[in-house]
Amino acid sequence: MAQGPEHFDREGMGERFKAQKIAFMTEKMDLTTAESEKFWPLYNEFSKKRKELRSQYLPQNRPEDLSEEQASALIDNMMLMKESELALEKNYLQRFKNVLPSKKIIIMHHSEREFNQHVIKKVRERMENKGRDNPKKRLP
Repeated sequence: MAQGPEHFDREGMGERFKAQKIAFMTEKMDLTTAESEKFWPLYNEFSKKRKELRSQYLPQNRPEDLSEEQASALIDNMMLMKESELALEKNYLQRFKNVLPSKKIIIMHHSEREFNQHVIKKVRERMENKGRDNPKKRLP
C-alpha cells in the first residue's frame, strides 16, 4: 500500500527519540556502565508508569467544549493525577537512591527538562522553517 508524503514512522521516531534521550541524559549524568545497567531499566519503568498515569487523566474534549460540570470534574481529576504522580515520584526517587548518588538524581531531573526543552525548540524551528518554505502553511 502506497503511503503519501505526510506519512511518517511514529514507532521509528519514538525509538530514535528514546535513544537520543538516553544518550543525552547518560552524558549529562556522567553515568558509568554499572550505573547505566541499574538505572535505565528503573527509569524506563518509572517513565512508563508516569505516562500511563498521565494518560488516564487526559481530557476527552477541548476545554472550550466542556460544560461547567465537566470542567469541575476535570479539575478534581487533575488534582488526583498530581497526587498520584507525586506518590509515584517519591517511590521512584527512593529506588533511584539505591542505584545512584543523590547528585546524579538531581542532574537526572535537570537533564530530563533540558532535553524536553531542546526537543520543543527543534520542533518549533522546523515548524517555522516549513512556514517559510510554504507561505500557505504558515501559522497565524
